[in-house]
Amino acid sequence: MSAKRLSTLFPKPNETVTAHLAVFGRALDKIHPLKGRHLETLPYGIRDLSRMLTDERGEINNDYMGNPGSRTAYLRYFLPWNLYRLVRLFQGLDRDGLGIAPAEGATVADLGSGPLTVPLALWIALPELRTRRLRLVCVDRTPGIMRDGLALLREMAGEELPWKIDLVKGPMHTEIHGRADLLVAANALNELHWGPGGSLPTQAERVTSILRKNMADDGKLLIIEPGTRRSGTILSHLRRECLDQGFAPLSPCPHAEECPMPGTGSKPWCHFRLPVTGVPRWLQALSNRAGLPKNDTSISFLFMSRAAAPQSDRVRAVSNIFPIPDGAGQYGCCERGLVLIQAPNLSRGGWPGDLLVPQWPEHVDNDPKSGALILPLDPERKPRPAPRAAEPDESGGKSARTPRSGTGKGGIGERYERAPKPASPRRKPREGKEERSAPAGKRRQEAPDKRKPSSDKRRKPKKP
Repeated sequence: MSAKRLSTLFPKPNETVTAHLAVFGRALDKIHPLKGRHLETLPYGIRDLSRMLTDERGEINNDYMGNPGSRTAYLRYFLPWNLYRLVRLFQGLDRDGLGIAPAEGATVADLGSGPLTVPLALWIALPELRTRRLRLVCVDRTPGIMRDGLALLREMAGEELPWKIDLVKGPMHTEIHGRADLLVAANALNELHWGPGGSLPTQAERVTSILRKNMADDGKLLIIEPGTRRSGTILSHLRRECLDQGFAPLSPCPHAEECPMPGTGSKPWCHFRLPVTGVPRWLQALSNRAGLPKNDTSISFLFMSRAAAPQSDRVRAVSNIFPIPDGAGQYGCCERGLVLIQAPNLSRGGWPGDLLVPQWPEHVDNDPKSGALILPLDPERKPRPAPRAAEPDESGGKSARTPRSGTGKGGIGERYERAPKPASPRRKPREGKEERSAPAGKRRQEAPDKRKPSSDKRRKPKKP
C-alpha cells in the first residue's frame, strides 16, 4: 500500500522568517525597554504568569494584562513564543491553498487581540500582505496592551504598513463594525469560564453564535489554542457546533464526520507538537533563565469556512512518530475514524500535520491497543530523514528527544526519552607518527611508587 503526501502543515521557518523573529527582540528593547532590577526579576515574573496561565483558567483575572509585572512577562516571553507558533501555522495554511491570506480590501477581526499577536504574525509569515490594503479590527479588554502591540508592529513594518488598524476596547462578544472576511481568536477562548460536563455543548453553541454574527457570509473562522487536553476538548465541542451552524472544516480536519480525538475521558485530543527549529537565541536564553526550556512547543487549532466543503478521503497525521513492534507508527485522523499509520521504520515516517491521500488495503485491520484503523505505507518508497532526529536550532542547541512507544498520559505520542549521546571519536595520532597499541596478551606495567612505605609501628614521642 502507499499514500501520497500532499503537504506539510507546519513547515520549518525560512531564513527570512527566522531573521524577523530575531529582529523582534530588538523591537521589544526599543518599545518596552527594561533595565536594572526589572531586567533581573523578569524570569520570576515569567514563572509566576506561567503558573497562573496553566492553572484552572476560570480563576484568571480578566485584566491580568493591566498588571505591570504580568504585562512585561507576557510581552517578553509569551508574545514571542505565540508569534513563533502562529507564524509556522500561517505559512502552512497558506501553502495548502486554503485562503488564509486576506484579499485586497478585506476585513480581519482579531478577538482577544492582546498585543496584536495575530497582525504581527500575519506580517512576519505572509510577505504578500505587506502591500495589501487591509482593515484590521483588534478587540481586547485592555487598551494599553493593544497600544504596545501596535507600536511593535509599526517598528517592525516601518513605512511599509498600508493597513488600517482599529483598536476596540471590549470583551470577546463585542460586535464589530462591518463583518469580517477572516475572524481570528488566538489564545483567547480558553480564558473564558468553561463549565464541566454537560454545560460545554451549551457554551459552545453560545460562543459559535457570537462569532458567526461578526463574520461575512463567505467568511472564514480561525481558532487557535494551546495544545492542552482542555483546549482540545473545547475545540472539539466548538467544531461540532460549527458544523451544526453551517460551517465546513478546512484544517486540520480532513472530513466533517465525528471527531475521533475529542479529548474526553481517556481519548486523545487533536494537537501538534513542533520542534523549536529557528527560534531566536535571545528567546531560548530567556526561557532557560526562567527555568522553562523548550525542545518543542504544541498547538491546537480549528479553521472553518462558511462556503467551502471538505475534501473526502484524506488522512491528517497528528502525533509524533513512535516505535512499534512492526516498525514505526503515527496516529492520524480521517472520515473513517482514528488511524494508525504504519511505516517500516522511524526514518520513513512523516511529520505531525502531514496530509495524505491513502490507498487502503482490501481488508483493513484494527490496532488492538487503540482500536485505530491500520494504514500501512509502501516499504519501497524513498526514505525520508528521521523526523525525531536531533536537529540544530539557531541557538546552536539540539532537539534531542525521541518518542517512546505508546500513547502515554499526555495524549498520542506524548511520552519522550532522552536520545543517547553519540560516542566521542577516538583521538587521531599526530601527523607523521603511527598510533601504537600494546601487544596482545601483555599488560601495561604500572610505574613504581617512589614514596616510602608507611610503618604500622607508632613512633615514640621524644623525651623532653
